Amino acid sequence: MGGMGMSHGADALAPGSEFEIMRFQITQETSDSPALPHQLSVIERYTLDDVANPGKPVPIAISEGPMAMLLNGRPYAMDDFLPEERIPVNTLQLMEIFHNHGGEGGGHGSGHGGSGGMNMAAMMSMAHPIHIHEQPFQIISRSMSDDGQEAYASVHEGLVDSGWKDTVLVLPGERVRIIKPFREFKGRYMMHCHNLEHEDMGMMRDLLVE
Repeated sequence: MGGMGMSHGADALAPGSEFEIMRFQITQETSDSPALPHQLSVIERYTLDDVANPGKPVPIAISEGPMAMLLNGRPYAMDDFLPEERIPVNTLQLMEIFHNHGGEGGGHGSGHGGSGGMNMAAMMSMAHPIHIHEQPFQIISRSMSDDGQEAYASVHEGLVDSGWKDTVLVLPGERVRIIKPFREFKGRYMMHCHNLEHEDMGMMRDLLVE
């Protein structure tokens, strides 16, 4: 078997020898140390006083079950907009992303389950990176349920919430509030889990900006 696969011609390469695979033609010299800006961009921080809906955040309710990962209690479907998924254009909106183990979704309730609090969805609860299309948003707060505090303490200091975001990691038992502009552009904009398997199991919805 030792000789199989080796070239027997005059041009055969010896093991470990050099072989030219490409050539580069240098046409211009540039510095590899570009000048840094003298001043960083200034980010305008939003507050609840800036939003159009301070007392009624747009819900993004995460629910989980075997082969059914959902947002607002419903799988993805074209032109299937819940009332709270219709957004007035040229507004700043307060949005709240949370784990809804009750499975009701799509509402503004507490998101707690019924008497079967330790149901299958709660037992398989996991973190989800939620991505919202169109303009970026700002994270203004995170809160964790009492039963998740111990695990949360081991990771929350590694979460970076400053600046503009297009994706936010929402941990089991956590509620994240964001402020997102919906300015200038009308149309359908997706929100979905950035885990491809979860998206394919239904964790994706459209927002209608009108």
